[in-house]
Order: sequence, then C-alpha cells, then structure tokens
Amino acid sequence: MARKNTVEEPAVLPVQSQAGVTIAQKIGAVAANYNERPVNLDRGDLMLSCLHSRSWALDLSMGGGWAGGRWITILGPEGSGKSTLLYHACAMAQYRGIPVVIFDHEGSADIVYMKNIGFEPYANLRNPLTGQDVMTPKLGANGKPLKTMIPVPSCHYYQPGTGESTYRIMYQILEGLPDVVDPSAGPQALFVVDSFAAMRSENVDVDKNPMGAPARMHSTWIPFVINLFAKKGVILLGTNQIREKIGIKFGNPETEPGGWALKFYPDVKVRVSRDHMLMSKGVVDREGAELFLPCTARTLKNKVFRPFQIAPFRIQLGWGIDRLTDVYNWLEMTKQVSKTSNGRYTVEMEGWNQQSWPWSAATEWLLTDELAQAIHGQMYNGEAFARYIYGKPDVSPDVEEDEDTGAVKPIAELPQIPAETP
Repeated sequence: MARKNTVEEPAVLPVQSQAGVTIAQKIGAVAANYNERPVNLDRGDLMLSCLHSRSWALDLSMGGGWAGGRWITILGPEGSGKSTLLYHACAMAQYRGIPVVIFDHEGSADIVYMKNIGFEPYANLRNPLTGQDVMTPKLGANGKPLKTMIPVPSCHYYQPGTGESTYRIMYQILEGLPDVVDPSAGPQALFVVDSFAAMRSENVDVDKNPMGAPARMHSTWIPFVINLFAKKGVILLGTNQIREKIGIKFGNPETEPGGWALKFYPDVKVRVSRDHMLMSKGVVDREGAELFLPCTARTLKNKVFRPFQIAPFRIQLGWGIDRLTDVYNWLEMTKQVSKTSNGRYTVEMEGWNQQSWPWSAATEWLLTDELAQAIHGQMYNGEAFARYIYGKPDVSPDVEEDEDTGAVKPIAELPQIPAETP
C-alpha cells in the first residue's frame, strides 16, 4: 500500500481579504505602528543629507559626500591622508552646527593641524543660521536641570582604553538621540574613530594575546550599533590601516586588520594612497622639501552610489586639501575644462565665458564663490553625476529645459551654500 502524501500545497492568498482590506493596507498598518518611513532616493535630498568632504572631486566620486546615517571607512598606508580627511569632515560638521565625537585610540591628534584646516576642537556649538552659541541648561548635583544656561561644546574627545569602551559610549549616545524624521535635514552627529586597527580588546594584555580577539570584539559589538546609525542619522567615519598576508607570492597581499566584520558592515569604503607618479613632479620649496602631496581616493565599496570611482586630490602639507587643484580636478572629471597646447584653459560650463584662460587668470577664477555655487547647483540637480558617469548631462525631474536656448535651469531655487567654507 502506497504511503499517502500528507504535505499540502500552500494556499494562494487572495488579494482582497474577507474584511475588505487589501494585503498592502495590512502591511502599511503594521509599518505605521513601527514608525517605518519611505526612503527617498532623489539626488537632491541625498546631497542635503551628505556632509561635504571639503573635496568636490571626492564628493563627486562618492555621490555627494559623506552620506548621512552611514558607516564610512577610510583605509590606506601611512602618510596617505586618512587623518586629513577626518579633520576636514570635523571642520565641515562644526561649520554646519553638527556635534562631533572623536574616539582617538592612536593618540595622534594634532591640534595645530586641526586649526590650520579649520577645525576648532575647543569651540562651542553654533547655530549656522544665527551664528549664536547653542545653550543648554546646567545640570545640578541631583541630575536635574537648573536655570543657568551654558554653551554646548562642538567637539567631545575620548581616548578609551579598550574597544569595548568605545562601543559602549557609542551605544549610550545613540540610544539617547531622537529618531530622524527628515533625512534631508542633514546628519545629527558625526562619530570619528581613529583607528579601528588600534582598538584593543579587553581580553588582550601583554602576557595574554589570544588569536582573533579584535575580530570577535568587532563582530560582537557592531550588530548592536550598526542599525542605530541609520535610525538616528549619525555618520560613523573611521580609519583603518593596511597589513600584508604572510607567504603570499601571487596576487595582492594587502589586507585590513579587525576581521571580516570590518569588511562587510561598512556602507562606504574609501582607499586612499599617495600618487607616486605625480610626487616626482610635485612642487618643492627652495630647500627641496615637498609642499604638496598628490593623493588618490578610490571607493572600493559604496551602497549609495556607484563604487570603484577614482578621485584625485592634493594635500598642501600643513594646511589640508588644496582647493585650487580640487576645483580643477572636478572640472576635469565632469569634462568641462580642456587644456590647449599653449598652456591655456577653456572652461565649457554653461553660463560662463567660453574663452581661453591663462593659468595666472584661471587660478583667481577657480577660487570664486560663484563657481562654488555653480558646482553645488550641478551636483544638486544631478547634472554633474550624469556628466561624470555617462559623459553627458541628464535632465532630472527637478529641472526644466528652456525651449529657446536649450539650457537646463532648476525649477525650485537651490539651497545656497556658504561663501566661506573651512
């Protein structure tokens, strides 16, 4: 006698239930109870939610800058500009009135270099619209707020002894922050970790160093805080170092310490390196010392924009990213500037004079605030990204095309960027 098959076929759920409520309405009701919000993928909103990296070329390659609510890792060899990018991000966050929390495990913070870049670690948090300090009530001995108002510091600096202490502080701060309602309003805070390779586990000491302790530490703590960054709208910007595998004769021997958790969880990974081909042609002073450091940033991983994009930038030693070279690199990446054989430059941007410029005049023109506003407008409308990726401008839903001249102009007024940026 054959055995009867007791497995029943799954019933097909009807689109319309008996109560007259569709499945989509049921899903929407459950999502409303858990405060779910739709994700807006419009390029303009992404631009507003990003933090400017101080390099237009790097912003173009990453889709707008350091994305809000994301975990970004900057890795590279020593002396490649990792800390410079961190300090520039802190300076832009301070300029926009965003609090900064620094976890310095290496203990290599340079206050003079921070100030030269534009970041004041001892300054108070200011409102970018009014320019006044943000005030908060002073807490008494019992923990209750008093009538006395005190300014809020813009930077909180920690030097935790272990990596677990860093994750505990992160978790306590993130739990106390409110949830983000409008992602286009910008990030609520910036967390900086320098670096993941220097984070020591509690289970490691001089006499006891078990294998894989840092990897277990990261894989244990990261799931507790990773979802809070997007929920609270906080940027985690950290650096990591480069190691080499032993016994590798073929292929790339480079790897990053910290285990596989630091490879899978970050949303954006940027690999910075010194450009040795351009260092031989760098600018030197009278004593033969280098004044600029040519660098290249390559996005190895990006969940908000196309990965594997390359952005060149140049660091002026002691002062940060060179603004003049950065603007020219941005125009070259968007195919809006060309160099003639006699050393003159022709800018092919709409609304600007198409004549050729000598380098002496181009240096003054490239540093104007009008050009910075035009760059911001092209990136906000998505035209710069279309030029960079596809080689031609794309008309997004937020812009309209003039029937007579064919020029692209925004429907809504673009948000103005400050004239002076750090």
